[in-house]
Amino acid sequence: MTDVTEAVDTADSTGLVHPQQPLTWTIGAGGLLGAAVNAGAARRFAGDPVPWHDNDLALAALLSSLRRFTDEVAGGPWTIAWAAGAATVSSSETACTAESDLLQAFLEQLRGNPPAPASAGVFFLTSSAG
Repeated sequence: MTDVTEAVDTADSTGLVHPQQPLTWTIGAGGLLGAAVNAGAARRFAGDPVPWHDNDLALAALLSSLRRFTDEVAGGPWTIAWAAGAATVSSSETACTAESDLLQAFLEQLRGNPPAPASAGVFFLTSSAG
């Protein structure tokens, strides 16, 4: 399900044009930090549910959402905020490595196939893990 709140370039009462707000995809929007990031976005994209328990399935879901996100960006400004993750400073090395590997695989795909134009986009990584 996609939740896109539309925004277009508009002129105010003085005639000044305000640029379109970016389409924002918050990965991890179900968590405390991600929900706050998502709430602050003027235009939101809802990606597919991510099966975080399996990196291969998680990456497949993320890449499917990335393709839809790219289509919906349609050349406009965009933001991807990664606020996902369960690893903390007390997590095992294995858990941290798995999360890092997933993020790296996603970023490699994003780097190779960014929503166009890439210059109109921002990738933001945030964590509350400490």
